[in-house]
Amino acid sequence: MNSPSPSPRKRRRWPIYLVAVVAIAAIVALEPTQVIRGYLKGEPFYLGRPSGYWRSVIMSQLQNEDVMSSKLKVLTDRQAFDVLERCINDVNPTVRAVAVRVAAVGASQIHADSDHVQQVTKRLQIARINDQDKRVRSAAIGGLNNIERTSDARQRHLLETQIRPADELILRNMPMNSDLRCMGISTVAEALLESRRSQGETSVKQLSQTIYMNWTSGNSIVCPGRLTFGDKTFLVSSTAALNQLSTEVADLYKQHYEKLLETDAGRQQLQLASQQFIRNERALNDILEVDPDLTEVFCGVGLRQFRDGRIKRTNHAFLIRKLKSGRKVVFDPNDPGRPIQCKLVASDEGINAEWRCLYRNTGEFTTQKYRLIHAQVYFRVFLGKSS
Repeated sequence: MNSPSPSPRKRRRWPIYLVAVVAIAAIVALEPTQVIRGYLKGEPFYLGRPSGYWRSVIMSQLQNEDVMSSKLKVLTDRQAFDVLERCINDVNPTVRAVAVRVAAVGASQIHADSDHVQQVTKRLQIARINDQDKRVRSAAIGGLNNIERTSDARQRHLLETQIRPADELILRNMPMNSDLRCMGISTVAEALLESRRSQGETSVKQLSQTIYMNWTSGNSIVCPGRLTFGDKTFLVSSTAALNQLSTEVADLYKQHYEKLLETDAGRQQLQLASQQFIRNERALNDILEVDPDLTEVFCGVGLRQFRDGRIKRTNHAFLIRKLKSGRKVVFDPNDPGRPIQCKLVASDEGINAEWRCLYRNTGEFTTQKYRLIHAQVYFRVFLGKSS
């Protein structure tokens, strides 16, 4: 018995399905950011783009005599290393050599994270020994030499900025700002900079409560060398510990902030706290000079300007340190781990601080201008302890 033949309607559907499949394949193949292909292939991503996209960026720059063109400088960020490592394993030796050089430049920056430096160094050592292409081995040797030279420059930088090595570890490991954590990140860093270390360990929750409730007094806290979080234990100055502490302190701040917003009296208290501006540079120096490490947390009320000209009104929190020369540097949670030169501008409304830095992990530089409030004063009003 003969089987029934497909109906004419079903036969007409096959060309439609075929066209749809071809169209989808074309979209995936031609999509310039390669995001879909990156997800399908399980590639690492940076700035919302997969390693395949960044490989094409490297390929487009091969004829550029300046290996560190602006398009490649973005990849010197420590967050981009997973993408670079994929390119270091590429089948094309030229791509491997460029990726090695870019990774070395990122690790050679004077404020590079120590864990990142070790990670890059290890990968470059493997390339120096095992890569079959002479250009890649040569790039790895040059990169390792640059990283070694930078270690001496980093020590000179510490002397210039008066940062003790133990303090530098805390400042260098400051986590990146996210979810409105700038207040938590800044207060945690300053509390640990001035803490008295002890043996033993404590929980992240307990230490974060101590930091938060002690902030109005200005007194140093006792800080154990290790922190527990769940079933894990971290060194207190590690990136993981600072990240957890910053989140906990930021959450305590947000809870109290939201509670104040519920009543008229609370909203008036918030407004009053946000108006405690520092009048001039002399008043700013008075605050910094009584601090043991000449570093304090400040709140900022002002503007952030983006590269395309957009201006955003914003509130922020950050550290300011006074150097021997009298100049001021900022440690900004949006571009953590390095001191940033800032300019002070006097106005009738009070002293303003201006600086330019990276905005989180976007790769974009922004300019910010803030009126300054001493965070200790802000917290006293915020927590109702100003009397």
